[in-house]
Amino acid sequence: MRARPGPNLRKYRWGCISPRRANTIREFKTRAEISAWFNQELHERKGCEESCATVQYELQAPDADGCNWSRDLIINYGRDDRVVVDLHLHPLFEKARKRFNVREP
Repeated sequence: MRARPGPNLRKYRWGCISPRRANTIREFKTRAEISAWFNQELHERKGCEESCATVQYELQAPDADGCNWSRDLIINYGRDDRVVVDLHLHPLFEKARKRFNVREP
């Protein structure tokens, strides 16, 4: 399901992760599977029940951190408070970048 553009939808680009994490062994998942993981984890946190995050695209080659998907997310906050969501989403984003690489179906 695609989120409709509106006041509670924005594109977000997260900061860099330390290069020492580049050699981490990652699970391969599709962008949809990584996005589903984000949303499942996010919805377990108080104040984030309506928010959704979507991974945007696969990189041509892994970045300096060893991750092969973009730092760009589309975030639909629904009626959730953006500050609360961002506090929870940032650690999940870091965890996902260490854990997953994209494989296209």
